[in-house]
Amino acid sequence: MKIKRKLLYSVVVLGIAIIIAAAFASCKKADTTSARGVENNSAAEISISENSEVSIPILPERAEGKSSSESEPEHSESETPSSESKTEQPKAASAAKFESGSLKMNDKVSMNYWLFTPENAAEGMPLIVYLHGGSGKGDDIALLTENGFCEGVYNGEFDDVPAYILFPQLSSSYKGWSDAKRYVKQMIEFTVSKYGIDENRISLTGHSMGGTGTFTVAAAYPELFFRIAPMSGSIACTDENISALKNIPIWAFVGSEDKLVLPESSEKFISALNENGGSGKITILDGATHFDVPGLTYFDRETDVIGWLLGNS
Repeated sequence: MKIKRKLLYSVVVLGIAIIIAAAFASCKKADTTSARGVENNSAAEISISENSEVSIPILPERAEGKSSSESEPEHSESETPSSESKTEQPKAASAAKFESGSLKMNDKVSMNYWLFTPENAAEGMPLIVYLHGGSGKGDDIALLTENGFCEGVYNGEFDDVPAYILFPQLSSSYKGWSDAKRYVKQMIEFTVSKYGIDENRISLTGHSMGGTGTFTVAAAYPELFFRIAPMSGSIACTDENISALKNIPIWAFVGSEDKLVLPESSEKFISALNENGGSGKITILDGATHFDVPGLTYFDRETDVIGWLLGNS
């Protein structure tokens, strides 16, 4: 009986030991699993931290627009706006223009013309009037642009000249500019009034028939002109002409080999003018023919007759 009791007791003790051992093993396994879980989570946190710039997705509301903390203007208060947003932009420069027209003098007479308007034209600018030679006579205004000074202006070679330049056209019904001098005066007065030109800086020039016309028109209206530059022209050396022109600065040009209009006419007049208190000078272009003169004067920037007509020297 005692043996049976001892055996039963041993079995119970052994069972209890087995149960305790199993329980201990289960707890140890749970502790190990828990510990590994913490380590894995810790590793995941480190990985996100190291790659946060690329691995963290932007939330939809951030992707569509800025949050309230990012709603400041593009330029902060400490930044200075660009000049474009703060100051008015300068106006675009007005380009030079060369346009033709016709001015009605009376019921029977009209006069065609070209007018050069300088870049950035404004009131108070000077005016140069050019009288063409015989080849420009007629009713076709395009004739004036085929040679000489007018052709150069037409082609843009004088776009830097700070003055209006007027090119009247003489009708073929007139022999020369002396026949139409009153219409030249009318056209000048019209142009001066329309564009607000400086009345004290109106200069006159021309070549060949226009050179003679320069002398003639200026002698008829000496009070109208600031300076004159006759090219290959002629004028009668009379007391009347000398008296009319002695108060106007004159720069005449002639070619020494001119056989159409002899240079002696201008030479003789300028000499007599100066002897009577006038202010004239003459440039004799050595070897130049009648038709060489425009190219050696208007287009020669060293001579700068255009600048002289404007009062630059």
